[in-house]
Amino acid sequence: MGAPRREGDGAARLHGRGAVAGRARGAVVIVAGPGGTLVSVEVDAAVAGALREMRRAAWRIERREARHTLGLDAMGPSAASTGPESDPGFALMKHCQADELVAVPSRLPKVQLRRLLMHTVVRLPVREIARREGCSERAVKYSLARARRRMRALLTDGDRRSLKPVRPLPERA
Repeated sequence: MGAPRREGDGAARLHGRGAVAGRARGAVVIVAGPGGTLVSVEVDAAVAGALREMRRAAWRIERREARHTLGLDAMGPSAASTGPESDPGFALMKHCQADELVAVPSRLPKVQLRRLLMHTVVRLPVREIARREGCSERAVKYSLARARRRMRALLTDGDRRSLKPVRPLPERA
């Protein structure tokens, strides 16, 4: 591998469309130095091939991200809304004011309610709840799932959307 023709620190990057040019012994790579100065470096053919592949991979990533990126203009007026309706907790607070969501947990069994509160309000992990309750982690997870399922059944159809799980729980007979 040859040395750069100009001085520069190690912060060089590939530059331009024809950044790698082939030669009989290897290839010449044009890199941009720290001040934007272009520097030619002679490298082996294997290194030049690896640089071409890296550049192609970076180009593909940029194209993929550009395809899958939406601006606020493309999303419509609801995406840029800053009113209280756009807040995810707005519907939940609306139900809390009606006392319906507050009354539902009181209809849960005491063990399920206690474990659900420790997990959601106090933010204790399942392992810690199991240690404090003196039971297995599996029992805590089962109890939490049953509590969520029972709350879903007790709430009206309008409230169910706010409690939709990430993945559906299997129904038990």
